[in-house]
Amino acid sequence: MGAEQLSSVMEAVGKKVDPDLKARIERESEATFGSARLWDDGIIPPEHTRRVLGMGLQMAQGGQNLGVERESKWGVFRILTQLQNMAKPVPSPPPMPSFHILWIEEIYITAFESARHTYNLPTSISITYQRGTLASLPQHVQFDAIVSPANSYARMDGGFDDALSRAFSPENDYLALTRVVQEALYKEHRGFLAPGSCMLVSLDDEKLRGSTETWGCKWLALCPTMKVPQRVDWDREVVYECVWALLAAVDRHNVSVNDGDGKSETKVQNLLMTPLATGYGRWSAERWAAQTVLGMKHFVEAARAGDKWTVMGPTRVMGHAGEVEKTWEL
Repeated sequence: MGAEQLSSVMEAVGKKVDPDLKARIERESEATFGSARLWDDGIIPPEHTRRVLGMGLQMAQGGQNLGVERESKWGVFRILTQLQNMAKPVPSPPPMPSFHILWIEEIYITAFESARHTYNLPTSISITYQRGTLASLPQHVQFDAIVSPANSYARMDGGFDDALSRAFSPENDYLALTRVVQEALYKEHRGFLAPGSCMLVSLDDEKLRGSTETWGCKWLALCPTMKVPQRVDWDREVVYECVWALLAAVDRHNVSVNDGDGKSETKVQNLLMTPLATGYGRWSAERWAAQTVLGMKHFVEAARAGDKWTVMGPTRVMGHAGEVEKTWEL
């Protein structure tokens, strides 16, 4: 019964129509409302109607093709709209890297702990907190890659990137890291990496200090949150985009190592990062934490879903987008 029919019935029996109830029925009558709550197996796109109907008819005729007369005692089965995926083995998701989060102010860890519980960060993501500056980090803390929230032109001379240059460049050549990263950036992207993207840069370069002096770190993950040093609180999802791009870059790298393509023999299994966009960018600790957790969570979901993620319907798309949109005002 729709909202209009309900109104007519209530008026016929002499009862007042509740506007809130009418609005609720209108809202909950949408097809996406039921599918979002798993009350059905999904919405069939119009262009797939013939294929799904054909599969249903084929299944209905299956028993007759056996040539055996028998009484069916089974109930009615609900049919998934993507039956072909049921026969496919679900690939094991790639192992997710673990994270070291380097922090100085307590507000960031408080915000992250709140976000990881609010958004149910998967337990497959391991988080370790490291308090202090990069210069004060003990060498026994080991990680394979370190995240640079640099600008799009890879100038490694401000904020946390200044700390990176002091750590990885020789004492007598402060700009060595900038040159190495900019050379790699020009080779891959002609010198410009858009905010919200990520690129892995090898630190195995004779111009830089060796990994034995730099926490065993062999890769720099260039994840610009801004084109040039500036406030980016107007860019409402740049941290989510950076986190997703970071995990995608690491995933591609690790797959290439497994495939033995010869480019690298070392996987990235753990990373060190700071609260992105909270310095020059002026992002709040709460928004940074929420989008970092959501980026990790959604990427894990994508990795586990396998081929199903390649045919995402509007309900799931809007669900993920809606979660991120709710962080805009944090």
